[in-house]
Amino acid sequence: MNDIAIKTVYEMVQRNFGAKCSDFFSLNISKDNTDFFKITSENEKICVTANNGVSLAYGVYYYLKNYCHVLLSQKGVQNKMPSEIVYPKNDIYKKTKLKLRYAYNYCTHSYTMAFWNEQDWQKELDFLAFHGVNLVLDITGEEKVWFEFFKAIGFTEEKSRELLVGPAYFAWFCMGNMYNYCKALPNEYLNDRVLLAKKNHEFMKKLGMTPVFMGYSGMIPLEITKIDKEIEIIPQGKWCEFDRPAMIKTDTKSYEKYAKLFYKIQRDILGSDTNYFSTDPFHEGGTSGSLTNETVATNILKALKKEGDDNIWVVQSWGENPTSGLLDAAAKFNDGSSKDSVIILDLYAEKNPHYKDFRGKEFQNTPWIYCMLDNFGGRIGLHGNIDNINNDLPDAINTANFLKGVGITPEGSDTNALLTEFLFDIIWSENDKTTEINLYDYLENYLYSRYGIKSNNAFLCYKILVDTVFKTEFNNIGEGAPESIINAIPDFEIEKVSFWGNSKIGYDKEELKKAYDFLIKDYDDLKDSDYYLFDIVDIKKQILANTAIDLHEKLTLAYKNHDLETFKTTSDEFLKLILEIDSLLSTRPEFKTENFINMAKNISSKYDELTKREFILNARKLISTWGDRINAEKGCLRDYSNRQWSGITKELYYKRWEVFIKNRLLELENKPPLEEDYFKIENEWANNI
Repeated sequence: MNDIAIKTVYEMVQRNFGAKCSDFFSLNISKDNTDFFKITSENEKICVTANNGVSLAYGVYYYLKNYCHVLLSQKGVQNKMPSEIVYPKNDIYKKTKLKLRYAYNYCTHSYTMAFWNEQDWQKELDFLAFHGVNLVLDITGEEKVWFEFFKAIGFTEEKSRELLVGPAYFAWFCMGNMYNYCKALPNEYLNDRVLLAKKNHEFMKKLGMTPVFMGYSGMIPLEITKIDKEIEIIPQGKWCEFDRPAMIKTDTKSYEKYAKLFYKIQRDILGSDTNYFSTDPFHEGGTSGSLTNETVATNILKALKKEGDDNIWVVQSWGENPTSGLLDAAAKFNDGSSKDSVIILDLYAEKNPHYKDFRGKEFQNTPWIYCMLDNFGGRIGLHGNIDNINNDLPDAINTANFLKGVGITPEGSDTNALLTEFLFDIIWSENDKTTEINLYDYLENYLYSRYGIKSNNAFLCYKILVDTVFKTEFNNIGEGAPESIINAIPDFEIEKVSFWGNSKIGYDKEELKKAYDFLIKDYDDLKDSDYYLFDIVDIKKQILANTAIDLHEKLTLAYKNHDLETFKTTSDEFLKLILEIDSLLSTRPEFKTENFINMAKNISSKYDELTKREFILNARKLISTWGDRINAEKGCLRDYSNRQWSGITKELYYKRWEVFIKNRLLELENKPPLEEDYFKIENEWANNI
């Protein structure tokens, strides 16, 4: 296996940094219980030695980033390599206490990955391996598992398809939030997903990475009672006005039977390449009925352990989870000898850490992983908590007794390259103590690698960003990045766009303009760097979004003062600004709605017309209405995944504001307003296929 891992790392280097670059290295794997890498110079080669394939990949990338000044992010690669080998002055040795480096929230698979193909996944897996990730939540192929499970328990093939959800919604199916929301997925798609999953898992296995599969906590369609008259279920109500599937009472023979069947089908379809299984009963709602949470958890663990003594239940700490009953069950399982049967993902640890006091310190002494949830809904904007990570994570590594790993759990990925890079770098140290990193020193080196050239002005720009948009004290309101009010349902009082979001700016907006001015000074020197061109647009779009707040305040005041002329001129400026934002966003592929829609088109191009339409509709609905009218309005999901993207900005957000402003003008002129049904506008946009 060591030879396979070494060969795979060489292939990754060639794929991302060029064939010549791979000749720089001599790679070795040395057996050790500690995750480490060592870099030396021997025989005109850079010798990297590590304890396994993933540590080796990280060690190689550490050298490339810090000495060749290249960078690989989820958005792309800066791979301008030096012509000759750069030899470190001294040998390098680093290790980490954190044996697990985890990736993904269930939501990531919908908000970002719903329409990924094999090439997209390969790029991502290369990125994960180079950043030391060895535990990956991968629900690819689980669609087929559930389809076969539904058939096996008595549903017809047609009904089994209907019980599933479309590709953009599969994350919430997996979390037990919804089901029965698709126009039927064809066999070819289900089989293609399994093939993709197996390719993912094959690559992971070569490096010693482990996929996380779904666990079974009793999720079952409500319709099961028409087939199985003996089964005892607990209805789970609704989630954001979607019907939730029911849950089998876990203390019954039915649960034992169905759990055994689920795991067998999953093993037959996806194989046995993992001992990690993720499931979250009562995620954002639900009920245990007459059962205690401890009873539910105990039986979930029993069923999981019957499939393998070393199986581990992965639980997201979110909302009310994990319940105290679940933690009690973990403590008592197998007479208290199997606490390691459960591991908790502290999902939002960089802002709202649960490990400090939720259900007791360190989840009542349960193994856990420190996770960064730096994105909600795929919504983009300058945002982060880098100082929290820098302060709290080293302290947790040095003092916590049950911390087992670190992870990224964004709802949408590709949004915070700096934070992701920083999180996976800070955990590696030269000795047994993990220390804070000097952020300014880190920035200087990071930017050299990001742009491939040194720039003091770029450093001064990012120095301001770290002290404003990436600073925790300015990111305490709502979930995720500040949302552009342009994306909001038009109103004069706007505090947020999505129900759980925030549109307030806490930092001095003038500071961001200064940051941009620094960055643009070196345009002639840096214009050949794609990352630089991206950053220019990324910061500029935030400045324009901030400008919209000022114009909106002026617009509101004019309306309240019945100042028709000021309202007219300001509204013209406001609408013109929306179009300016759309035009700016259209200059970057990362900010184009059409690219997301095209992924849905491309992945479905080989299927029937109904499937093609369903996939495109999924993509368009997810970032607008999210669901139907009741889900959007009463369920509070409208604009949850709003995007600062070209296309949707001009075609939807602009149109809503145009209607709003036109009606306010009519009111100021003492004329009756026209219809103002925003869901109708949104739904028309979503269905414009």
